[in-house]
Amino acid sequence: MPRGNFFKLMFFVFAVMVAVTKLTDADLTDQENVPENGFFATTLDFVNQNTANNTPKSLLFSISGLVPGGFQVETVRIFRKGQLGFAYQVTPENFAGDMILCQALEIMVLNNWQTQFEGKLTDLSYQGEIANDQVKDDLVLVLKLTDANQALAAKSCVFDLKIQTVNDEEGSSFSDEEVLTNQVNTAVNW
Repeated sequence: MPRGNFFKLMFFVFAVMVAVTKLTDADLTDQENVPENGFFATTLDFVNQNTANNTPKSLLFSISGLVPGGFQVETVRIFRKGQLGFAYQVTPENFAGDMILCQALEIMVLNNWQTQFEGKLTDLSYQGEIANDQVKDDLVLVLKLTDANQALAAKSCVFDLKIQTVNDEEGSSFSDEEVLTNQVNTAVNW
């Protein structure tokens, strides 16, 4: 057998073996390193606390026998329990009882001893913020009745103050809300 035919025969046998046994070998690798690539999760949570002793607070105003010129002062601490700072909004909702009385009530909101809102309770919309390096925000609220209309005597107004987070420009999906319940009853006569 000539030498050229021998190599052709060996190549043919090798090709048949590869085709029959389907044995191939390829070493291909690819690697991509991405530094500074990480995922971080955090929490957003807040609670309403009594400013005197840091106990949880769910009831804010509970007034019985309110008369014209009368007022009550209450405080609430918005305390950051999570890791994220947040902007929040305080608004009244779920009014029940006599709406004429609810509309006659006035409220003042102070933060850092500065008046932030003063007006009708039904118009309240106060926004505050607790930055990432802050722990709390202390609010002083004054609820008063200045209207001396006798038709407001012996009436009741029940409402909630909802404190909820406000989304930032990026539309963060982190959110929380707390509710403070309130009840105001006016005196029978004045």
